[in-house]
Amino acid sequence: MARAQTVAFTIALASTAMSDIDGVSAAGADAQARRLTPKLDAEALLKGRTATGEPLPSSPVGITSPVVITRACLSLIKNKITIVDCGSFVPPQVEHISLSNEAAQNFTTADSLELERVEDLFRSGLELGQTQTTDQTDAGHLKVLAECVPGGTTTALAVLKALGVSADNLLSSSIQGISSSANKKAELVTLGLQRLDNLYRRDNWPTLVRANPLLAVSSLGDPMQAFAAGYAIGALKSIGDSDLKSKDAIRAVVLAGGSQMLAVYALVRAILVAEILEGSSALALLATECLAVITTKWVAHDPFADTQALAALVDAPYVASSINFKNSRHAGLRSYEDGHVKEGVGAGGALVLATLLADVDTNKIIETIDLFYDQMIG
Repeated sequence: MARAQTVAFTIALASTAMSDIDGVSAAGADAQARRLTPKLDAEALLKGRTATGEPLPSSPVGITSPVVITRACLSLIKNKITIVDCGSFVPPQVEHISLSNEAAQNFTTADSLELERVEDLFRSGLELGQTQTTDQTDAGHLKVLAECVPGGTTTALAVLKALGVSADNLLSSSIQGISSSANKKAELVTLGLQRLDNLYRRDNWPTLVRANPLLAVSSLGDPMQAFAAGYAIGALKSIGDSDLKSKDAIRAVVLAGGSQMLAVYALVRAILVAEILEGSSALALLATECLAVITTKWVAHDPFADTQALAALVDAPYVASSINFKNSRHAGLRSYEDGHVKEGVGAGGALVLATLLADVDTNKIIETIDLFYDQMIG
């Protein structure tokens, strides 16, 4: 396999008021902590520590953020990290692109975001995805987009349902087991959809969304989704515009994540089907050939979800890392094998990239992650 000289690894940060609701997200010990998670994860990804010395984000039961996994795996390959704040409660104190300081509202009581803001985020993503360079030559074209959005699986479920995808009980959660989390999310999404039924005539709402899928994000989604859909389409455009001479060159755009990125994939396809962009048909073909979702095995094989069925529903190429943490030196990493946290900050994508592109074996990858755990957590 040809190897990309440099992987463009972009992480989109965003926040939603849905994360303030207990039982929705494990991306932080409590509501206040979850508001800081995107900031802290971004700082740790870029610098190996938080800007002002706070500990790394952890779940309510103390399992540390997957940012450790992502940073360790990226250290094994040549990469260029770009951090984009699409609208988080607290911006990171490291170099980043700031697109908005507006987090999404609670969609049960109001639209998540103004449609104009969603369209701005989409256009910004489109531009960055198309123009971002990675110092690559004929070796290939590989852009990876990750996310950090506490509460994002709830907005993912809402957007999927708004797009007409029967996604109930399919999305994986950062919370271990099924508990009441899935029911809580389903109840919130039902309330959000009922609000829209009251706002629009029932027959008109699906028609409006089919004509402009970004309306689903404005009504029920989060800032990352709008940017990510634009970024993915822009990156596909850049592939279409490229002139890679080697037939073995890598031509891929990776959505690094689980349920949230499957929702982004569905949004991308819906936008291309709606043909609101020039060249949508050609881009739809490129999406089929070059756009994929990569996650961890803990999401792909979550016994309390069925993301493989969800991937089939949205027709997404879906890949998962097979690396096992049972031999890690750290209980905090071994806990991933028990269903804690599962994914985030592009951990699954980073694991697969390290497996395919680094000149090391699986044991070396685990050793590297353990070492970074020592450095970043102690």
